[in-house]
Amino acid sequence: MAELSKFFKIVLLINIIAALIYGILYLFIPEIYADLIESPSFSLQFWRLWGVTCLLLGVFGIIGFIRNEWTTLKILIEFVILWLIGMDIVNIIYLVDPAFTHSATSFASELTDVIIIILLAVVNIYAYLKENKR
Repeated sequence: MAELSKFFKIVLLINIIAALIYGILYLFIPEIYADLIESPSFSLQFWRLWGVTCLLLGVFGIIGFIRNEWTTLKILIEFVILWLIGMDIVNIIYLVDPAFTHSATSFASELTDVIIIILLAVVNIYAYLKENKR
């Protein structure tokens, strides 16, 4: 079983940090976060479910980092890449659909999320392809 490259470990750490930050925001302080970004819609259950999803992705990233084996992480990274792409598609539709109204803060927050997710997806795809060649 092949150990992870240094570059892939860095990408994995970035994923872990992002997942844990979003997980904490959505799971533990969803009302505060929703107010900060002026979310046009809020469902406590949905936000907490989203937080659990992000938190668990971070936990699985930590487990993969500790195990330090490509075969252990390959399917997780494939899932993460597809999940990120799917999230961005939904977020972009949400941004451009005139049926949804946004405050300036809400729009800026959503746009920032889209940019972060695009960057994460691109870096993950690159790291995946590079690691898969080794």
